[in-house]
Amino acid sequence: MTFKIKKEILLNILKNSTLFSDKKSFNEEFKSIQFCVENGLLTTITKSNFVNGVVFTTEVEYTGLPFTFNVDVFKLLETVKCAEKNSFIELYTENQTLRVNTGLMSDKLELITEFQDFTPKNQEKQVLIKMKVAELLQAIKQTKATIYPNEIRYNINGLNFDLLDNSLKILSTDGHRLSKFEAECLSIEVFGEKKSFTIPKKEILNIEKVIKQIDGDVCITFTDIGYNISLSECQVFGKIIESEFANWKQVTPNSFRSYVKVNAKELLEVAKIIESKGKDEIEPPCLVSIKNNEMNLSVDWVEIDLNKSIPVECEPEYTFYFKVNIFYLVENLKSCESDFIIFQFNNQKDPFIMSADGNEKFKVLTMPMK
Repeated sequence: MTFKIKKEILLNILKNSTLFSDKKSFNEEFKSIQFCVENGLLTTITKSNFVNGVVFTTEVEYTGLPFTFNVDVFKLLETVKCAEKNSFIELYTENQTLRVNTGLMSDKLELITEFQDFTPKNQEKQVLIKMKVAELLQAIKQTKATIYPNEIRYNINGLNFDLLDNSLKILSTDGHRLSKFEAECLSIEVFGEKKSFTIPKKEILNIEKVIKQIDGDVCITFTDIGYNISLSECQVFGKIIESEFANWKQVTPNSFRSYVKVNAKELLEVAKIIESKGKDEIEPPCLVSIKNNEMNLSVDWVEIDLNKSIPVECEPEYTFYFKVNIFYLVENLKSCESDFIIFQFNNQKDPFIMSADGNEKFKVLTMPMK
């Protein structure tokens, strides 16, 4: 069985498929890719040992009978890289091997026989969301910095999709900060009682890499145990985290007494100077003081001559100060992606919120340091 495919198309499929494979796995099926060729269409399926998968579909030059084979995705990728730009690669199977003709050379790879159907069965559909790919990408980009970094607290080691009030909020928290993105959806359909779903961090980061290459709309289906992200060219699916996400509403103030508007670029320049000096500190505290419509940053763990006050707009005008982890402050400023940042406060002990001026879609709530 023989078919042809353009190098750039196959290379892109293999590179994205390796994101969902495990090169070091002892189990061959976790580092293999399955090719299914039928009626001029190629469908590739890849899975990983954390029960995730990605499916790509594209047209190929083939008119024969349907056939399927499995091969090591990493070995095939290295062979395809050697092909000339814009060339067509010929793949054909014989005697439990895959022949790969790149034009410059011909390589032979052993086929993998172990590859079971790993699509989760008997799932009950809970929610169907349709939105722009760009909107999902923006949500991931702005919220991923506050995902809990490891699986010790696995219930918050991911991105939460919350539809409890029939609007989509995409959330993440590391225990000290909480990011919330109010997503604009083309449509939302609710079929079951479950309305909160968390996709693990390692899967979210791979999903981001895949979908940033694709325009258009995306459909996200959540079931009682998993998710399916469907685009024009591919599908990504896997399991959701079973434990409940943190009760974010409990720690979010309903109102704030005051707000401060500050130039994000000027504040980030000063914060980066302090951050560079605090690389050896575990949690370097920074004192942020607001007085006479000026903001100053200072530290007591190292001598830094900043000699710069940043003008701000305050309502009401008063003296205020709080301590914050400098790493958090820098990350928050970058995540907000705005020329001007709004700080909202109640007092020095309660969480404060940072958001982009004129854009209420994204907010990051941060606990001050004592």
